[in-house]
Amino acid sequence: MKRFMIRTLSLTLPLVLLLGFCSCNTQILKNLNGAVALPDSYAIAYEVTAEDGTVFTVAKTVDGEGNVYFKNKDEENLFIKSGDSFLLYEKDENGVFTLRDEDVKYTTKAVDEATAAFLDYAEQSKKQFMPTAKQEGEETLLGRTCTVYKLGVGNDNTGVTYSYYVDGETGVCLGMDSDMAVAGITLGQSGETFTCTAFVTEEIPSLQEKLPQA
Repeated sequence: MKRFMIRTLSLTLPLVLLLGFCSCNTQILKNLNGAVALPDSYAIAYEVTAEDGTVFTVAKTVDGEGNVYFKNKDEENLFIKSGDSFLLYEKDENGVFTLRDEDVKYTTKAVDEATAAFLDYAEQSKKQFMPTAKQEGEETLLGRTCTVYKLGVGNDNTGVTYSYYVDGETGVCLGMDSDMAVAGITLGQSGETFTCTAFVTEEIPSLQEKLPQA
């Protein structure tokens, strides 16, 4: 019974949020579009805890030259500028970044799509504009001041509360955690959670240095 209630609550919250979002006005849409302002160069990493308890890293770096590094679990890729496009280097079993195909180049749009998993976490801060979101003070993460927003479904006795930690300067989400209770019993985490483990916006080393030296 408890397992059924947990699953029901996890599925209900997105529906509640969607219904609330559908009633939003034009100003909220404008807020969503400008909610996250990533710097021109940065190195940001998240430690993600999946619902089954496994832990993995999602990270993205953009250096001053526009080169991109992306990590998602065991996958690590470099997108190195080549004119207006990018060449893809993949980390092999020896830990060396190797050019995938010198005849294939990637547009900026293609790189954005290939690294979209990073934005899935960084832009969780947009949940602050949901009609049911409540501001709950501030906290400091990685030396950065974050505003805490909470969203929930149910009540204190039986429900789920999600907390989002939003960086005050960039709007990037630096973490999300959850608390679940069923019949007055606290059950802890509900679904996937994550926390930012690195947030650097200055003096990003050139990603060219990760390539094998001739």
